Amino acid sequence: MNTIADRLGVGRSTLYRWIGSREQLLGWVVCASIGEIWEAARRSAEGAGLERMLSSCRIFIDAVGAHSPLVTWAQREPNLALRVLLDPDGDVTSALRQSMQRALQREMPNSEVSPEVFQMLALAATALVWGNVAGHRNPDADSAIGIMRTVLSAHLTT
Repeated sequence: MNTIADRLGVGRSTLYRWIGSREQLLGWVVCASIGEIWEAARRSAEGAGLERMLSSCRIFIDAVGAHSPLVTWAQREPNLALRVLLDPDGDVTSALRQSMQRALQREMPNSEVSPEVFQMLALAATALVWGNVAGHRNPDADSAIGIMRTVLSAHLTT
């Protein structure tokens, strides 16, 4: 925060007034970083309906799990990264929830799945990806997609 304040030519208190907190700033930075990755994943997805939505999620998970700036940050500051990434009220969870909702709605316009389901899926997938990355392991994309498929299939058939 000192570096940012210095580069902007403002005091730290002014920066905190503008931004709120370091965690909030990092959430915004992560959202900006993953937004383009999500759009690329959505365009590259294959299949139709639920499978296309899951394909975009899989491509996204693989891409963010290999995104060097995010991986380096999560491994250098795992506690902070996990607080930011797994905050149920944070910008990252909100962005992921909304992206998944829009992707499913685009593929299955008549589907009705509650935002709470997408919230839970965003948090579960984030934990499986970034909990592993922060621990210097590979993201568990297979489990994340399996959970999404199981939960969404159950909600789409009821």
